[in-house]
Amino acid sequence: MIKTITFIRFPFESRMGGEELHTVKLAEFFNNNGFKVRLISSCKVLISEFKKLGLEVYEFKPFRAPVTKISMLAFIIKYPWSLFRFKSKFNSDFFENEACTFLLNIGEKIIFSKYLSKVSSKVVFMEHARIGNFILKNPFLSHLRKVSKLKTIEIVSVSKIMERDLIKAYNQKATIIPNAIYNLKTLRNKTDYKLKKIGYLGRFTEDKGSNLIIKLASKNKDIEFLVSTEKFENSPNNLKCLGYLKGKKLEEFWDQIDLLLLPASKIDPFGLVVLEAMQRKVPVLISNNVGAKDYFKKDLEIFIEDLDKIENKIQDLKSKEKLMQKVALNAFKKISSMTDDKMHQSYLNLFK
Repeated sequence: MIKTITFIRFPFESRMGGEELHTVKLAEFFNNNGFKVRLISSCKVLISEFKKLGLEVYEFKPFRAPVTKISMLAFIIKYPWSLFRFKSKFNSDFFENEACTFLLNIGEKIIFSKYLSKVSSKVVFMEHARIGNFILKNPFLSHLRKVSKLKTIEIVSVSKIMERDLIKAYNQKATIIPNAIYNLKTLRNKTDYKLKKIGYLGRFTEDKGSNLIIKLASKNKDIEFLVSTEKFENSPNNLKCLGYLKGKKLEEFWDQIDLLLLPASKIDPFGLVVLEAMQRKVPVLISNNVGAKDYFKKDLEIFIEDLDKIENKIQDLKSKEKLMQKVALNAFKKISSMTDDKMHQSYLNLFK
């Protein structure tokens, strides 16, 4: 009998990002290795991507992720009905041959984990995102801590930087499986490392460093800043808003930039775009809040600075073309050992 693996996600909002890409690639790996992979979700991005892969999709929306006061109130009111609906639609027969169930967001961990621990051989709490007050001040935190200690449940995260916050949240250690590069190959042979264009890729929000990027653009008129966001009022003339990037436009972005900047002001669990830049031999400058810092050597494979020192670092790099090139080439060599095969095998070992 073919074993099944089910991914469950009911997010607050849906947009393609590192978490979604990680999930899709993991699902694809399991499918290619003989498992029947399924998705139960209200996430439009994952629903679309799973369908493209020809995987089984169950569109279901019991609640919206409880990450705001209003959504938490609605979540509490719907709790009993949500559990009843889920157990009725996905009964024990549905999970009869389940090898592992991945829970990706907080809502499903709160409501469904106890039930799933009884019908699935293994339940994984995936922790891709920063641990915020929506967990630490959650009225269901004691319940989460209790169910997370069930023997069939394991907490998994993507970087070491999450360890302290996860212990604070769950009162136990998590298994750390670092992110990896997909399809390692040279995507471009960059030769010019003069700092003319700085790129930012991801959600352009305050916690990701948007305010600092705007400030840097205002103070460095000789550099063009390319960011993946929609246009907004009063942006500096040298800050180019490119909108959501994918396909050809995304590759054009990589071809244009000389440095990738990730100045997160709060914990960013890994920063998958760091690996994507390194794959293209683009040097990377990150803040100390980005989880990728634990996997690369400072000033040898990556540039790492405190937030208040990033501006000075950019000034310094304007005259350090050879250092930029050296760091980019060293990083490209380093990621050859960070392959998705190794990462995916670690996930497979969770339930084998």
